[in-house]
Amino acid sequence: SNPQPKKALDALQKVASNSSLEAETKWFTALAYLLDNDPKAAKKRKNEYVNSQKDAQLREQELIIQNQLNLENERNRIASEMHDDLGSGLTVIKYLIYEDDEKIFRIVVDPKNPDIILKAGLQGYMSKDGAPKVPAGKYTVKITKGKEEYTQDLVLKYDPSSIHSEEDRKVKDEKAMELYRMMELLADEVDKIDQLQSTSESIKGGLKDKKMLKKLQLNEYVKEIEDLRKILVVTTGDNYVGAAEPQLREKIANLYGQVLSYAGTNERGQTIQFSGNKEAVSPMESVLMAAAACSSIDVETLLKKMRQDVKTISVEIDGTRADAVPAVFTKMHLHYIITGDVKEEKAEKAVQMSMEQYCSVSLMLAKSVEITHSFETDRSQHHEHSTPIFATSSFVFDDAEHMRALFANEAEGNIYSRFTNPSVREFENKMAALEGGEDCIATATGMAAIFATFASLLSSGDHLLMSKAVFGSTFKINDDYLHKWGITYDYIDPLNIEQWTALVKPTTKLLYLETPSNPGLDVIDLEATSNFCKKHGILLIVDNCFATPYLQQPLAFGADISIHSATKYIDGQGRVMGGAIISNKKIIEQIYPFMKNAGPSMSPFNAWVLSKSLETLAIRMDRHCQNALQIATWLESNSQVAYVNYPFLPSNTQYEIAAKQMKAGGGMVSFELKGGIEAGRQLIDAREMISLSANLGDTRTIITHPASSTHSKLTPEERTAAGITDGLIRL
Repeated sequence: SNPQPKKALDALQKVASNSSLEAETKWFTALAYLLDNDPKAAKKRKNEYVNSQKDAQLREQELIIQNQLNLENERNRIASEMHDDLGSGLTVIKYLIYEDDEKIFRIVVDPKNPDIILKAGLQGYMSKDGAPKVPAGKYTVKITKGKEEYTQDLVLKYDPSSIHSEEDRKVKDEKAMELYRMMELLADEVDKIDQLQSTSESIKGGLKDKKMLKKLQLNEYVKEIEDLRKILVVTTGDNYVGAAEPQLREKIANLYGQVLSYAGTNERGQTIQFSGNKEAVSPMESVLMAAAACSSIDVETLLKKMRQDVKTISVEIDGTRADAVPAVFTKMHLHYIITGDVKEEKAEKAVQMSMEQYCSVSLMLAKSVEITHSFETDRSQHHEHSTPIFATSSFVFDDAEHMRALFANEAEGNIYSRFTNPSVREFENKMAALEGGEDCIATATGMAAIFATFASLLSSGDHLLMSKAVFGSTFKINDDYLHKWGITYDYIDPLNIEQWTALVKPTTKLLYLETPSNPGLDVIDLEATSNFCKKHGILLIVDNCFATPYLQQPLAFGADISIHSATKYIDGQGRVMGGAIISNKKIIEQIYPFMKNAGPSMSPFNAWVLSKSLETLAIRMDRHCQNALQIATWLESNSQVAYVNYPFLPSNTQYEIAAKQMKAGGGMVSFELKGGIEAGRQLIDAREMISLSANLGDTRTIITHPASSTHSKLTPEERTAAGITDGLIRL
């Protein structure tokens, strides 16, 4: 309650550091500091306290008995309130903290308060008294002790360093609440069992006739009740229900094991075992298995018709379920591993035909579930562990008819590496799977991916909307090429969606943006942008280079196309160049002819390197994000820094949007020194370990001055519009 917290803290620290004072004396000395600013008054205050304690001792002894009764009444009353609340849906969570039998602290949280923001589920574990702890979020908390009352705003947050995602926690939280409700029901049932047991014992005790006892089977009945109670009740010596939560979980699991087990039998007498407690396959797991099995049968049948020697087919299938009940599947991905003497193009065609034409389970689920797929084929006759590089410019044909069929698009197969190559196709399949897209086209560079997309989807007279915050070379495509082909464009403020409508024309076909942007790291709300584009019939293209599909999947938020410069984080070691375009099959089919004829193709070697790099993408990005956040936090507290851009800094104005659509903040940080461009030059020239380069996404830290390098071709006005000041540094 002290109005000067710093004074109070200084006083307490000073007293606490005085090792010559006894522990009790330290408190009175601190009190004297706070109230009188006079350490000598401590002795007087201590004596007053001792005397008052002696005078109050008898009265206190009387109060102890009354307090114990009050405590028991309070416990019973609140337990009753909690039960009532749960009966009609949880409206108020009351969480009691008992320090000892004389003190009651009560926190009351009302989730219906309009000021409360529930950002996450329950904490996922029980408090001391068995009630769930309050959810993470912002609360107004009232603490009462007797007649004293204290009100304070409280913000509860998940530990940002936790390895567990919010999705995982929500699942855990639901289970915690479910367990709590079961505990409430369990307590009621145990009360009934106790009453039955007591009644049975009374009847048993009142019957003297042993024949009648045997006839009524009361001994067996009492034993059954006692056995049931042992299954249901957790005891720690005092028969207290719920006294040991882990044991209770185990008991409930054991009980469920006896109840939640079912066998499904068809008319042929064939049986599948199901369970609700992981003792057997769950019903929802069986849905995934059914989809995998159904399509595997199709793939095998189709490959045999294509005269392919199939040895084995295995499918790895992942399902994503909704957070709320009913927890239906929202996404599924099937990855096929096909062994034997099977041509890759045949395997791809068989999988595609199964998913799009034959698999009744997948086609049924596809009406409400987003289903994607990928595949890999067997090793060669050399039994290599790593996928080989198909370093060839062309491929041979079986005969004249085979050649004709391939060129006529009547058969699947490789013709020429400018547009068909197994190494490139493997990389494309992996990128499509990571982004959740139907298909992918790999390109020589990231800029080739952007140019190929524009050239394929825009015609003379069309109009393009583009974010002001994009890479410098993307601006040059507009100014130097699209302009002379009769394609018009307007630049939009990516953070001001209200202004976009005025720029939309009947001929507007595309909206292109980066998020996070280069180099200002602006984060654009993908869901809001997607809704805007759908409203106006515009295709949304998102450059996902900075985030990578590991941290962000634009297609999941409604984007039509996700583009990458694979040179950056996909490679991750500054070795090769590449690009990727991921979308649905319809859009990819529109871009493919340009790729085939213009030839901005990815080389097989680069595709092999990038494909292998994807195997370490997750672990690399985790470390990038960890390092970037630590550096951004340090820069933000440095007096020589004017400002810092990093999506996952809580001070960032777009932090909530970033947290909604990104797993973490990425490996890019930009900042400006207070000394402007000269201070930036001094910093760059003073570096000892950091590389000075125009690339990014490497294992080695790179520093860049965008105004004089990556965005130097822009006019000063264009740089200002893109948020690129002369002193901006990109790390």
